[in-house]
Amino acid sequence: MNFDYLIVGAGSAGCVVANRLSEDTNNTVAIFEAGGSSDIWKVKMPLALLYTMHDPKYNWKYYSEPEPYLNNRRVFCPRGKMIGGCSSHNGMVFVRGNRDDYTRWENFGLNNWSYDKVLPYFKKIETWSGGENQFRGSLGPLPVNLSKNSNPLFKAFIDAAAEAGHRIQKIYANKEVILSGGSINSPQLLMLSGIGDEAHLRDNGIEVVHNSKGVGKNLQDHLETYIQQKCKTPNTLYTYTKLIPKVLAGIQWFMFKSGPCSKSFLEAGGFAKSSPDRKVANIQFHFFPSFVINHGLEDPDSHGYQLHASPNHPKSRGEITLNSSDPYDYPKILFNYLKEEEDLKQTRECIHVARKILSQPALAEHAGDEVGPGFNAQSDDELNEYIRSKADTAYHPCGTCKMGVDDMAVVDQDLKVNGIGNLRVIDASVIPEIPSANLNAPTLMIAEKGSEAILNN
Repeated sequence: MNFDYLIVGAGSAGCVVANRLSEDTNNTVAIFEAGGSSDIWKVKMPLALLYTMHDPKYNWKYYSEPEPYLNNRRVFCPRGKMIGGCSSHNGMVFVRGNRDDYTRWENFGLNNWSYDKVLPYFKKIETWSGGENQFRGSLGPLPVNLSKNSNPLFKAFIDAAAEAGHRIQKIYANKEVILSGGSINSPQLLMLSGIGDEAHLRDNGIEVVHNSKGVGKNLQDHLETYIQQKCKTPNTLYTYTKLIPKVLAGIQWFMFKSGPCSKSFLEAGGFAKSSPDRKVANIQFHFFPSFVINHGLEDPDSHGYQLHASPNHPKSRGEITLNSSDPYDYPKILFNYLKEEEDLKQTRECIHVARKILSQPALAEHAGDEVGPGFNAQSDDELNEYIRSKADTAYHPCGTCKMGVDDMAVVDQDLKVNGIGNLRVIDASVIPEIPSANLNAPTLMIAEKGSEAILNN
């Protein structure tokens, strides 16, 4: 069997070539594709792209080799395995690139690939919704449309960018905008866009788009207290604050991917009740074989270890507010740690539980003097002073765009912003109450569930 042209691969390029070649009926064309038809609902539904991206029937699902500058991670590399290839499961964003991109190509010696030379082909492939003009085509097989979404956030964002001195390039979401800036930046962005407590917005000269009193409120975090004890044996990370051991540990990692540099050392911890009257575990511990001083900016001066202890469900609440309407101006962050007396009481109980653990026989050969709070600190007042002067964040801020059904809720159960169409918040800011956990896993779960809600919308 003979053909004039054989095309291997029916991806984006292969299909265009086959189409153009077969326009001349005198040509015989055969195209070969390992995958099947793309005439399925998973392709036709714009928001269903993840279904095909993770389906081995429609995707090769490649992974890279370990990336040496990405901590040796193997990076997922999806490639389409169906008619249309990756164009059958992309995000439907049609962006050509900048004129300068093709000027650089021209400067490489590719004179036939200058912007003026490639522009006619961009125009040839498309039918632009705004009609033919100097830069856009109107007779091509690919419909390209300008979004007609009238969400007021788009204008607010563009205006804010213009006020900040940026040149405007319009980018539209055909379906939704998803805000995932985190527990500090998501409420800030909402307020800058006119969504928040109307009195606070007006105080900052921001036009009110929607009065949502809960934006920026409900800020929570886990507050940790360090119970520190000197170590009589040289088994802590203090060893590696010295030059020679530090260099040797680094060499061991780079050559063999082993040794102390291959561990996180935050590999022991647990949950406990702070007092017998607690029904469930209400405090969390992290054990770390070193003293941590000023978030690790200062080296310890001796061998030691510590327990990081924190109440799981603090009752104190803070807030995020604006300093001004300038998007480059940092917001005000107020946690209100220990505002509620119960939080202080539970933190004292954390110290008592930690001391009991650290005084057990299993640690006897290692246990030296307690240096924080120190054995002399026994009364409530003494412990309170230590907590107030030394307790620090566990890096778990959340809750500032909480989901719920009350008047202070910012998003609903599908993570849609109340009172605003086509806008969702998907990050740790939607947490209504801080969980008994580090927040990475809960945040990943929220993202997974939020994605499903979008796909099923």
